[in-house]
Amino acid sequence: SRFMEIILDSRFDDLEQLSSLTKAWDLDFRLIQKGGFQGQIRQSVMPEILISYARFNSKLHQAGTTPPGYRTYRLPDRRCQGFWWLGHEVDGHCVMRFGTDSELMCVSSDDFAVYTLSLREDFLEQLSESLGLSFPGPDRKVTRIARKQIATLRQLAKSALFHRASSVRTEAANQLAQRLLACCADGT
Repeated sequence: SRFMEIILDSRFDDLEQLSSLTKAWDLDFRLIQKGGFQGQIRQSVMPEILISYARFNSKLHQAGTTPPGYRTYRLPDRRCQGFWWLGHEVDGHCVMRFGTDSELMCVSSDDFAVYTLSLREDFLEQLSESLGLSFPGPDRKVTRIARKQIATLRQLAKSALFHRASSVRTEAANQLAQRLLACCADGT
């Protein structure tokens, strides 16, 4: 489909539910605190863009890899106070770019809420070229983003996932991809 389709929209009461739903992905979640677990995942897709929202209220160790053939960016929600990602302390004003090794590993606090955007590599190359930007390097990168720009990125991510109209979700996802690339481009 040429429009963003919602393929997953679930809330969880325990970690077992989350693990069973994500078993087709290369992900491993381990609770690192006592007490209950609650979470939410929503995902929208089209062939060249995958976008998701995840929110967990418990401290977790998260490991796995990002989708093969895609390059992935992660944008913390405004509610997310911070977490550790591969040796970087990340807060609500940062965007993470995963490296080509696609390793996903972080330790999240009990207020973890993020948007994740994965762009198919050929689409990313075309988009970079059309924007006059260099193709993103292979390394992991954390980029601090100005408050106004990060608010715009979050609003586009929210629209790409939660708006009722698929045409609006699609336009928001494309705008998000363009703005995210511009904000995180090497050398900017």
